[in-house]
Amino acid sequence: MKNLKLFLVVLGMSMLTSFTAIANNETPSTTKKALSVEIATLIGNSIPVEVLQEVATEVSFMVNSKNEIVIIDVASENEELCAYIKSKLNYKKITTKNVKNEEIYFLPLRVKKPS
Repeated sequence: MKNLKLFLVVLGMSMLTSFTAIANNETPSTTKKALSVEIATLIGNSIPVEVLQEVATEVSFMVNSKNEIVIIDVASENEELCAYIKSKLNYKKITTKNVKNEEIYFLPLRVKKPS
């Protein structure tokens, strides 16, 4: 069940949308993918949140001048999931290169009900 949740989170992160284009030599899709993988690593291998039905959420965040993720909002009705995501990501340093600082990014996540 934990592996299923992790897989679904990683899958949701791999479908990142709404990132703005970054003017550099590296393609934006490469930067998005690297950021997605790094965020998946920060969230961890398991999500200790029980869901009775599929939960969709969108995380709004920015990267500050210290290369730390600053969570702006986690849009979900599941408060436990919101708190977990905030605790795992807020003010965590990232190593992904070519991320534009002080710009808002949107990360859609989906956690499906275990079968």
